[in-house]
Amino acid sequence: MTARLAACTFPKLNRRPAEGGGLKRMDDLITAERLSVLIGEIYDSAIDPLRWTATIDAIRQELGFATASLDLIALPAVESLVNVSANIPEPYAATLVDYTPQLSELWGGVDKVMKLPLDEPAVLTRVRPDRAALFRHPIYVEWATPQGLSDMMALWLARDSDTVGSMAFGWAAAAGSIGDREVRIARMLVPHAQRAATINRLLDLAALRDATFGALFDTLDAPVLVVGADLKIVHANRAGRMLIGRGGALRLRGGTLTTTDRGTHHALDAAIRDATGDITALGRKGFGIPLKDVDGDVGALHVLPLRPDHPGGRRHAAIFVARACAAPSPAKSVVEALFGLTPAETAVFQQVAGGHDVPRAAARLGIAPSTVRTHLLRVYDKTGVRRQADLVRLSTSLAMPVSCT
Repeated sequence: MTARLAACTFPKLNRRPAEGGGLKRMDDLITAERLSVLIGEIYDSAIDPLRWTATIDAIRQELGFATASLDLIALPAVESLVNVSANIPEPYAATLVDYTPQLSELWGGVDKVMKLPLDEPAVLTRVRPDRAALFRHPIYVEWATPQGLSDMMALWLARDSDTVGSMAFGWAAAAGSIGDREVRIARMLVPHAQRAATINRLLDLAALRDATFGALFDTLDAPVLVVGADLKIVHANRAGRMLIGRGGALRLRGGTLTTTDRGTHHALDAAIRDATGDITALGRKGFGIPLKDVDGDVGALHVLPLRPDHPGGRRHAAIFVARACAAPSPAKSVVEALFGLTPAETAVFQQVAGGHDVPRAAARLGIAPSTVRTHLLRVYDKTGVRRQADLVRLSTSLAMPVSCT
């Protein structure tokens, strides 16, 4: 597409392109070939947002405008999210974003902007015909007039309760008034520009969702695997990839998750089919399957249905791998703050909650068993439990399965 742009010649600013040349013209406004190039540039920018500068500049030159910009503004704070410009000299290009809060006022207020037709290019002097009042606005006095601009045309890209997006083209005062030709060509480009902006937003949301999804799961110490109905892995977090790569009870064959135990595999296959089929068959809380690893450790596979993005969308399920040999332990500061434990009592709490009996805890802490028992009685009293099993459950409920690596 860049080569196509380089091969094209554009008219000088604010001058109508000459007729002729033997090319077919669309309604005597623009050649079909030229319109195709501009539309192609717009959709190229939908995939690669870095191309928007060249695209709005190509449109600017085709229509004979002096300047061009593309803006995405967050509402109701009127904060600039995206600002791209073409052929705006410094320092005006740098200060354009400073006038963002005043843009809606320039057009007659937010209510008036929201009522303008989305599919129609908006010419500022037609929306606000009182030019005397318009030319007193700070944007005109401080920004437009020093550049020799007298008017503006906007193509709406998005306009809802959250955002207002537009392409804006500045018109040179020396060229008279914006004519019907400029408006009619711009009208042909509006639907394509709006679709491209929508694609940009969807791609940005998808990238954000995928990045957030991956980053979140990668912080979990527990292995997590997301699969489809066929047990093909869609996503695996860092711990999940390590688990599969280790070649234990869970393995990957041709991209499909399998287990070394036939009975466990059949149970997992049935649970995944239920989770990706009728969500009520499995229940929203999922299903647990005991898992015995090759080294003898016993854990469990917890299958959880995932709601699809839209009705009729493909269903997936998340498999959380719980390992009995690696019970999580809450942070010392959390335990101390919640129950008012001393550092010594917290140390005993962690040892006993980790499954160690009194003699083993004493040996690991380097203190006498009687001292451990004394601290443990105080721990029981402060936490409100009376048995080691209850202390283990309490510790597990406080722990976050987040990796510290």
